[in-house]
Amino acid sequence: MKMFSVPGKVDTAQMVADSGITSGSFVKFTDGQWELASGFEPLEGYVYIGTCEGSMPIYTVPLTATDTPPEIQLCCGWNLVGVNTYGGSLDPVLCSDFTGGYPSITKVLEFSPSGWLKLNGDSQVIPTYAYWAYSDSECNFAGQ
Repeated sequence: MKMFSVPGKVDTAQMVADSGITSGSFVKFTDGQWELASGFEPLEGYVYIGTCEGSMPIYTVPLTATDTPPEIQLCCGWNLVGVNTYGGSLDPVLCSDFTGGYPSITKVLEFSPSGWLKLNGDSQVIPTYAYWAYSDSECNFAGQ
């Protein structure tokens, strides 16, 4: 199992094809339940469930003037989210910048082999990782 996200608009089909993944599933956690993911979108977190141990390349697609900045609906409770950098940058950002302006997000957790790590405002979040964010209420989330 591997948690991940994408930093911007991407070519999902090319990413999967070039990763060598031929079996398994990609899922996301939406409105309190797991569902199959048909494509990868910024701000969404994903889990790969399968046996392939390789890494997946990230192929960002250039933005156009008609592309709308990403936004997702967070439910009250836990949400699996990714870091959006509005252009595909892979540079880490501060957790406080990532969650800034969203007082309903009270916790952000990162998975590690030793267990869940609670992040604080000075922690760095990485655009290709997925994080669990706890929201006290429903809200529209635009990320960084």
